[in-house]
Amino acid sequence: MNKSSFVIILPAMLLVTGVVIATFYHEYDTNRIIFPNMTIQDLEDMGGNIISLQKDPTGNIVSLVSGNWQFNKSPAITNESHNAAIEFRSNLTTYKADGISTQKLSLSNFTLAQSTLTDNVAVLDGNVLLNTKQVVNDSTKTRNVAIPLRVVLSNKVVLNISSPSDLFHKYFQDSPVYGKVTYSRETNTDDNKPSLSRQPSRISTQFAGGPVVVDPNLRVELVTNQIGFPTKMAFVGDNDLLVLEKNEGLVKRVLNGVFQNDSLLDVSVANGVERGMLGIAINKTNNGLVHVFLYFTESVKDGDDISEKKIPLGNRLYRYDLVNDKLVNPKLILDLPSTPGSAHNGGEILLDGKGNIYLTIGDLNRSNAKNSNSTITTVQNNPQALYPDGRAGILRINEDGKAVGSIIGNDNPLDKYFAYGIRNSFGMAFDPLTGVLWDTENGPEYGDEINLVEPGFNSGWNKVQGIWTPIENSPGNITSDFNNLVSFNGTGEYSEPELSWYQPSPGLTSLIFLNSTKLGSKYANDMFIADFHNGNIYNFKLSPNRTSLILSPPIADKVVNTKNETQSAIFANGFGAIMDMEIGPDGYLYVLSLYQGGADCDPIRRPNQACIAYDKSIGGSVFRILPNSVMN
Repeated sequence: MNKSSFVIILPAMLLVTGVVIATFYHEYDTNRIIFPNMTIQDLEDMGGNIISLQKDPTGNIVSLVSGNWQFNKSPAITNESHNAAIEFRSNLTTYKADGISTQKLSLSNFTLAQSTLTDNVAVLDGNVLLNTKQVVNDSTKTRNVAIPLRVVLSNKVVLNISSPSDLFHKYFQDSPVYGKVTYSRETNTDDNKPSLSRQPSRISTQFAGGPVVVDPNLRVELVTNQIGFPTKMAFVGDNDLLVLEKNEGLVKRVLNGVFQNDSLLDVSVANGVERGMLGIAINKTNNGLVHVFLYFTESVKDGDDISEKKIPLGNRLYRYDLVNDKLVNPKLILDLPSTPGSAHNGGEILLDGKGNIYLTIGDLNRSNAKNSNSTITTVQNNPQALYPDGRAGILRINEDGKAVGSIIGNDNPLDKYFAYGIRNSFGMAFDPLTGVLWDTENGPEYGDEINLVEPGFNSGWNKVQGIWTPIENSPGNITSDFNNLVSFNGTGEYSEPELSWYQPSPGLTSLIFLNSTKLGSKYANDMFIADFHNGNIYNFKLSPNRTSLILSPPIADKVVNTKNETQSAIFANGFGAIMDMEIGPDGYLYVLSLYQGGADCDPIRRPNQACIAYDKSIGGSVFRILPNSVMN
């Protein structure tokens, strides 16, 4: 939204906000509801929103502070006065009357000194770290100050925060500042899941109480939210994260859980269906430079493939330098097709530490109908098809965009294929113990796969998906004859998936190996797989030679026939639609997800079903999974 639009819209927003607040306090008078025997445990996983209007002496609104707050569980320390350890944090943004964001605020590292709990009121007194970030003359000024803070929760409905600190009153003229409870552990039930057709103002998950980990020794905490349709993330350093926004072509920076005011990069992207800002990887060079690799569907202006029916400039891989909080010096490394369709662009970028880049790209053809055969190439296992053009595979190149040891052919771009026959893929990772590549792949409503990817790997599309012969977008018989697959004179070789899904497909996305013991030694070097449609993270252990997965009945046959068959493999759930996972520098597992999960939109086959519209502004969040014993 541009500045002029915000100037027009903000007064209306403020008026509506005032009405909502007034209505809220009318409906939830603190004397009308009683929750007997309130305890610290009642506060855990509770959160909501804060909004504070700042006025001049004449009563005119001059600024607004808004954001979110959350209680998180900490190791309990109780005594007769009901004292206990509980974490309180809040992320806030200040806006001037013209709607321009001026400053980021956060409250964190809350240290509880005294708590008083009655039947319907909890009063927590302690100290908190007030972090402020402000851009002045293109430079960011940061300040961290410990201040006293009182947090009062009334009837599990109304929250207010106050402080005698002058710094606190600099940003909040009136004290206390009021907030509203919008989610809690108690509302995390199937009956209270929000509709996919609307996005409530709380953390991005389809569970009101937030995502959960099956292991009782671990917990999920919110790092940041309110991201516009995020796709991928990558760490620059400790508590320093870059996040991509698909439809706006933005690269944003998150420091200590707070978004910086300006984007590091804003490029024009086509954003129809799965096009957009899609992939990122970071390499820190020996000379101190930070290279950021970005893969996106480049266009003349954002969304012109929809608004003006223009063909995108291409799916392109660039290298940028991170300098003074900006991405500069773009170098085009790879220029790939962005047609015939707007789906299956892939986007996972992987660096092998040897100067090589691996990139997934799909067939760019959402349909497998017979009338689409004119657009397929020989790497899609049709020997009479077109010469390969870079689609439907995993490509391997160096930083100059050159092939690295041709595998299935010597001519461009066949010399760049590390693997082929791939319909689409959003995840791949190297096994930290063997160095072997694994990937996830997506089928047409069936046949999602987990694969061991050797050089020259042929995944079989479009003659086989999962273990089935495709009949347009439906599974046919189990494939037994692989003689009709293209092998490029024996240099390519098909192998069956290590695990495949029948119907419905979960929409597999990110794949990582937990090269860390921070979640417990039992998870070290395990494989973790995320999905898009269900918001699940699956945990798989590998065989002793690490060439297959250890699978127990009912999936010991390497086929998932129903959703319930993977129940024992679920490590965590309730994340909405998971886009990416990363191991942070701290060794914990970070999860990037959209607010809502669900099916892809299909107006023909599912005209009335709630669904995910890829070109819409769906919010997202970053979460972190860590042990309960860790204090923030």
